[in-house]
Amino acid sequence: MTDKLLFLLLILLPLGMWLRLPLPWQGVRATLFDILALVIVAINWKSIRHSLKSWQPLIIFLAAISISWIIAPKIFNRQQLFSGLYLMRTIIYYLLLIPISKHVQHHYRDYRNYLLVATICLVAIGLGQYFISADFRSWQVLGWDPHLYRLVGSFYDPGFLAVLYLLFLVFWLHRPFSAKKILLIIALISCLGLTYARASWLLASVPIILINWREWRRVMLFFVVGLLFLGIFLPRGLSEGTKLGRLASIRGRWINSQQAMGVIHSHWLFGVGYNNIAAFKTGKININSHSLGGFENSFLFLWATAGIAGVLAAGYFFLWLWRQSNRQQKILLAIFLLSGIFNNVVFYPLLIWPFWFIWALAKGGK
Repeated sequence: MTDKLLFLLLILLPLGMWLRLPLPWQGVRATLFDILALVIVAINWKSIRHSLKSWQPLIIFLAAISISWIIAPKIFNRQQLFSGLYLMRTIIYYLLLIPISKHVQHHYRDYRNYLLVATICLVAIGLGQYFISADFRSWQVLGWDPHLYRLVGSFYDPGFLAVLYLLFLVFWLHRPFSAKKILLIIALISCLGLTYARASWLLASVPIILINWREWRRVMLFFVVGLLFLGIFLPRGLSEGTKLGRLASIRGRWINSQQAMGVIHSHWLFGVGYNNIAAFKTGKININSHSLGGFENSFLFLWATAGIAGVLAAGYFFLWLWRQSNRQQKILLAIFLLSGIFNNVVFYPLLIWPFWFIWALAKGGK
């Protein structure tokens, strides 16, 4: 049963925000992925509970962010209720690592094949959106950022989608090469380029830093094809978002980080409660920011909401995970964490559980 549900998660991944549920409660957001994740954790709860000792760093991390929400001063408004629901969702997605690691190890080839199907579908949907409907500005009325001539696919956000394309690219780059695999890699590079997400372009250099030099040919292929695409074929200046020298997004992230530092300065020890920013809005926080006035940097977000205890617990967990990783897993983990500097990737639901699949599969079934 668990394998079927995990297979379903992978197959549905390319549909992204298309699987968002039309809930009647304003401000409450959920997707079909949330329901599937909850069911998987529920039916595997006995196994998860018996595995808690071997996953102690993960449990400490989840306990730290939970305690931060529990001890936060209670205002009892709608936003604080929503932050509690977000906390529950974060716990569920991080607990998914335990059953995913177990089942991927036992059925490695099946999960790798499903991941390949998901990769192809994600590429097809992304390129289809770009060439058929490149103007995404009308979606602004539904609360999404307006984009023009940028690949947003079914995720509606080029920044988050670019991270997923990059993770897929690094994973398949280490597989045995064939003509079909080279086409897939070129397609992934094309999709990554068309997102115009410069942070992910920058993070594409991570593999060269952690490379096993016996695999230099694959990395050279990655960079040569990527540079050729970005330098020759990528359209430029079609909109503000496609300008490689645009400063507005950099300026926005800087302002957002300063707002986070303002909250950290006042609540550095215990934070204001996990994802509880909206309930504690002040004049320093941009009330028009997406994510209910949250912060784009995952680590500043964690410090502001869960305090220094949350940061230390997260550092302990990810350091432990790093030590459990082989070379390719370390590259994937580095990209995942460094992406959190530019966007709140580490706590974004549509990236947490796909990353667990990719990371577990990079172990090679061992």
